[in-house]
Amino acid sequence: MAKGIIISGGGRYLLCALVNIRVLRGHGCDLPIELWHFRNERLPGSAQSVLESLNARCRELPELPTPYASKAYALIHSDFDEILVLDADNTAIRNPSYLFNSPEYQKSGAIFWPDFEWAPPNEAWSKLAKLDSPLRTRQQESGQLLINRLICGEALKKTLEFNERYQEIHPYLWGAGGDKDTFQLAWYATQTPFHMIPFYPGSVGILVNGKYQSNTMIQHDPEGSPLFMHKNSRKWHLTRKESRSWEWCIFAKDPSGEAITYTISGDSTGHTHQLLPKEETVGVDAKKVISNLEDDCLNWISKIRKEGWYRHAVFSFYLRDYLKRIFRRP
Repeated sequence: MAKGIIISGGGRYLLCALVNIRVLRGHGCDLPIELWHFRNERLPGSAQSVLESLNARCRELPELPTPYASKAYALIHSDFDEILVLDADNTAIRNPSYLFNSPEYQKSGAIFWPDFEWAPPNEAWSKLAKLDSPLRTRQQESGQLLINRLICGEALKKTLEFNERYQEIHPYLWGAGGDKDTFQLAWYATQTPFHMIPFYPGSVGILVNGKYQSNTMIQHDPEGSPLFMHKNSRKWHLTRKESRSWEWCIFAKDPSGEAITYTISGDSTGHTHQLLPKEETVGVDAKKVISNLEDDCLNWISKIRKEGWYRHAVFSFYLRDYLKRIFRRP
């Protein structure tokens, strides 16, 4: 069965996707990659040629009822059978290919990752998951998914259905909404097994005048080792000057996070989260967790932005986006 990686990452997330493809290749990951994007995010031929040299190719999404349906659509229509899905702003700390050989994946055919908060006992359990009573489980964080679509085909169809009906089901979804919990709810609804990583996410951020400001969450592998850095804010911009985001990590002392309360303030452009109480957490210099990963990312940002094909791609996107907004005005 063909294994590969899907990244959703055109338009404003193009730089994030390009950097993380370079990082994956730098880790020695040789899995083929599909970069899925919408029509207005289509890359010029010069950019596509660069991607092809990295064993990555562009796949175009059709018009969908909501962008939240894009991940499920890509999974269903991918050329791969066993798939690691990564958000464009999700950076692997090391080569993640070994996940396909993990006992948890081999047994269930799917691995999901937890969000910071517990799933509430609302009507999602009965109306969407088709369960008689709520389960005590974490909400899902869908910045990374590991799925064997040959085993999980019915669950994927249900996920796509949920997201195509997003306006209808949105009142029942948890937390920030979006596609994230539609995966585990669809798996429950179709009685398809999956493994939820039992390790509480870590938090990564910067220290400003001695005060911690988060911007990224760390997800773990099935053994509890940090593996993914998913930026929740301070995402790499197509053109803006970048500064460091990963200086300090915070983890729950108890890997399950049972004693942790999660709070959030701000918005998607500058929100910060706190893991409380502080006495139940431990802080670590980020370099002890990710080594020189941020240096590598910032170096790639600098190199990519100097390339003519990248400038062409960014200009084309901004022009199409501008014209789209102009012609949609009443």
